[in-house]
Amino acid sequence: MQPLASLREVRTLLDDYLQIRRIGDYANALNGLQLENHGGVSKVGAAVDASGATISRAVGESVDLLLVHHGMFWSGSQPLTGGNYRQWKRAMDAGLAIYSAHLPLDVHPEVGNNALLCRALGMEATTPFFETKGTLVGLRGSLPGDRSEIAARLATVVRGPVRVCPGGPEQVG
Repeated sequence: MQPLASLREVRTLLDDYLQIRRIGDYANALNGLQLENHGGVSKVGAAVDASGATISRAVGESVDLLLVHHGMFWSGSQPLTGGNYRQWKRAMDAGLAIYSAHLPLDVHPEVGNNALLCRALGMEATTPFFETKGTLVGLRGSLPGDRSEIAARLATVVRGPVRVCPGGPEQVG
């Protein structure tokens, strides 16, 4: 497939849009481009983790840029032997570039995990409240209803089961 954009252009756009250089993070996050490819981008995939299963799926779908929340080094330095070797060799042989954004993606006001979840739940008047690594990373706001209503809404939004650990009043604000 003919590349639609250069990897360098996409990397610059993502670095700027997600403010990769401005937002602090955990040492193993290593936000930004983590694995280079042949220099072109024609198909993009996204996932939570740069795991072996994710890489296999991306390669099988002819993805040449994989955007992930937890990148290649999330678990720390690992020797490139056995399964680790096979995973990264497969990515490189297929021309798969990997770009990671952890806290920069969490906190982004438009496409960030927190902002999207709050919008999907209908949370009102959100404001940042929790600081880590010099950045406000959490959002709080108004979400009226009782616990069971909110849990049902959350289960719909995340398309999966939600566990409630009840505490405080049944009616939540």
